[in-house]
Formats: sequence, structure tokens, C-alpha cells
Amino acid sequence: MLILAAMLFALVPPSWAALVFLLPPFPGLFGRQAVLPGLFFALWAGVAAALWAFYPVLHGTMALAGAGLILVLIRGQLIASVAQGSVPPGSLSFAKGVRALARRDFYQREFGRYGPIFKSSQFGAPVICVAGLERICQLLRTHADQLGPSPLAFSQGLQGNFLRYMNSEAHSFYGGLFRRAMVGQSSPALDVCLHEKAQSMLVGLSRRGCISVNALLHQFSQECLDVMLFGFTANDAIGQRFAELSEGFGRSSIGRVMSGSDRMQLNQLIRLLDIQLSRLRSNPAPGQPVLLKLLHLDSTMPDRVCLENLVFMRKIAASDIASLLLWLLYHWGMQTEISAQIQPMEAAQKAMALDAFLAETLRLSQSEYIYRCVDQEFNFEGFVFPRGWLVRCCIWETHRSARELPGPSEFRLRLNRSSYDNGHYAPFGVDRHACNGVDLCNAISRAFLKALSNGISVELKHSEPFQRQMRHWSHWGPNRAMTALLTLSS
Repeated sequence: MLILAAMLFALVPPSWAALVFLLPPFPGLFGRQAVLPGLFFALWAGVAAALWAFYPVLHGTMALAGAGLILVLIRGQLIASVAQGSVPPGSLSFAKGVRALARRDFYQREFGRYGPIFKSSQFGAPVICVAGLERICQLLRTHADQLGPSPLAFSQGLQGNFLRYMNSEAHSFYGGLFRRAMVGQSSPALDVCLHEKAQSMLVGLSRRGCISVNALLHQFSQECLDVMLFGFTANDAIGQRFAELSEGFGRSSIGRVMSGSDRMQLNQLIRLLDIQLSRLRSNPAPGQPVLLKLLHLDSTMPDRVCLENLVFMRKIAASDIASLLLWLLYHWGMQTEISAQIQPMEAAQKAMALDAFLAETLRLSQSEYIYRCVDQEFNFEGFVFPRGWLVRCCIWETHRSARELPGPSEFRLRLNRSSYDNGHYAPFGVDRHACNGVDLCNAISRAFLKALSNGISVELKHSEPFQRQMRHWSHWGPNRAMTALLTLSS
């Protein structure tokens, strides 16, 4: 009996874990991100079986390894078992939490099953999911002192931490500084510059036939951010060097701690920003880039904390804005009646319609969640939120179920701005840690949409099924195999 139990401990956990990652649709949706851990656990099970057959002396060791894996897999249930009080309903199953990554409607279905607050698992870590913007705002406001940030690993290497993860005192200073530097980040000259960049890119795409646009949209978003954040202009040697270094720096994952080579690249980028700041002092760029506005707001700024944050803001924002532009292109190609309706409009009316198109894309496609970590246990709406648990405020699900909005799950051209009031619309966050780069994002997106509306039609292929990285904090997007054929009207 003991031998049988030991064999089950040795073989069942890795075999079960392998199935979690290797069963469809995981391999097709996540590629090597799913295949590699699946193969690792499959190899573990195979080695355990071989050793069991040929090296009986290792039975105990293999059983202990399997038991250790079981503890990892049931970590969420173990943590929940020591929680004092009534935790929200839901499942802390490791497998269910991982398999949820492949279902965009997972949280929406769980809210329908358990109500507006339920618990789940993210690779074994227990998380409480909350829906409803009014409820989310109340939670973040009334328990601000008990909730802290849920930082990604890259922030550990930044001087002073990354802005959204700073403590209250540091965030009060730097958050206010960046907010003032980034608000109103637009001017007639800058709008013309961004529009010309967008127009040039889209016209170029129209000449290349049916192609993948992911990399080009990412490059476009980087170029726009370099103008708005740093004042780099076309044919600027410093700007070109900054872009070259950023290319390699941008490939490193924000989900891991910076390596030594990452730190060296960051130092090189900071030196280039120091040079650019000296140039801006004597020859300000049109539109006042954020780098220069920081100096005007405080003569002691930008310090090292600001500069490192700006480099990572550019890195993260370039990916986020490129993702948003991809969604805009997707909806422009899929919502043909709406895009055809917008094309012939007069300038003022068209600008209003494009703003509504952008807002609807943000509402239904780009904004997904707000994460916090419970620093001190508290009670909310009859449930205990235990210390150390994650909190996921589900914005995408809230947007798609807002009772105040007609057809909340449908893409509509909602020209009445009250449709996007704060009662049911929060694509950039809701509290003091909300995104500071709203105006930058909107300026780039409007320039892109304005160029699209100048007689460009879009035909898409292979845009679905939607995909994401195999992380609970990653964003969904059109399929990576999506191609677009852009056609200019004669």
C-alpha cells in the first residue's frame, strides 16, 4: 500500500500538471509559453516512471518531489484554510485558474455564477475579483490604507520605484509632478506632426499589400512617444541612438528583475536623456515635451527617479498604445458601417465621432483590470479580504455589463459624451494611481484615427481568435497572425 501511494505521489502530480498546459486550446493560443512548462512536467513524469522501474532506491525521493509539487498546486487552498472569517465564494483550483487564461469571458461567467465578488487562483496565488465601478471605487477609496500596489518584478531595480508602485509619500510628489507635466500634452504643431506620421505610415502600408502590422504600429507608437516625452525630432542623431538602444531594452520582460545588461542599457539611455535635456534648455522643442515640462515645473527636476521612470514609461506605453492602435484598426475594419458613416463627415463632426470611436474601443477592448495587494486584512461587503491576497478589479467585465448603458456589450458609435461618464467607464483607472498618460495616449490615437478616416478602408484576415500572453495581467488582442490590407479611396 505504501509503495502504491508513493508511486501515485511520484507520477500523478507532474502528469496532471502536464495536461493543464498541453491540452487544447493552450498550445495553439500560447505557443511555447504553454508547450515548455507542459513538456517540463511531462518529462518529469516520464523520468519518474523510468526511475521507478529501474531504480527502486529513489522511490522515496520521487514521492517527496511529487508531494512538493502538490503543495505548490494547492497553495491557494492552504492559504485560504487559515483565513479568519468568511472569504468570498469561488474556486481556488490551480488548474481552473490557469485554464482561465484561455477564456476571455472567464471572469464574466464567474460573476454570473457567484455574484460581484468571488475568489479565484492565479498560478496558485489567491485573488479576489470585484466587479461594478461604483463598488470598485468604494473599495479603493475606503480601504486605501489596507491596499497596496501589486508590483511587477522590473520595478525592484528602479531608483525610487516605478511611479504606480511608489509609497504614498513618494507618489504624492512624483505623481503630481508627472500629472502636471503630461496633462494637456497637445498643441496644433504637435497634432500636425503626429497626424503626418500616421498618414505617412498608413499610406506606406497601403502600398505593401496584405501584411502584418504589429511591428509597424509598435514602431509608430515609439516614434510618437519620443516626440512627446523627449522632444526628439526626425533625423535627430541623439534620438536615433536612443531608439536603437531602446529596441534591445524593450525586449526584456517587465515580469522579471532587471539583469546586469538591462542596467547597462538603462544607464546609456539615461545619459542620452541628460544630453537631450541640455539641448532642450537652449533650444526648446515645439509642443514642450514632458522632459522639458518637468524642468519648468521644478528646477531640480528631472532627477534620476524621473528619468528612469520616463524610460520605462516609454517602454510600457509603446506596447500598450501599439495594442490600442491594433484594436482601433481591428474595429475600423470590422465595423464597416460605422467607419463608412464617419468618412464623409465634416471636420468638427468627424472629430467628435472619432473620439467616440476611440472611447468605445477603450471601453470594450483595451481596458481590463486594476490590481492591488491586501497589505492589511479588512472586511468589505460581508467578506474578509485576507492579508497577502491579490485583488483584481475587473474593468472589462464592468464595462460590458453597465446597466446604465444601452447594449453595453455592443460596439456602438455613442456620440453622447454622457455615455462615457465615470459611472460606468474607467479605461485609465479610477484612483490616485490612475494612468497619467491619458492625454498622450489620446493624442496618438486621434492622429491615427484621423489618418484612417481620410479615405482608408481596411480588410482584415486571421484576426481571430483573440490572443494574449500566458499571464493573468497581460492584455487580450487580435490574433498575432492578423494581416491587414489598406486601400486608399480614389
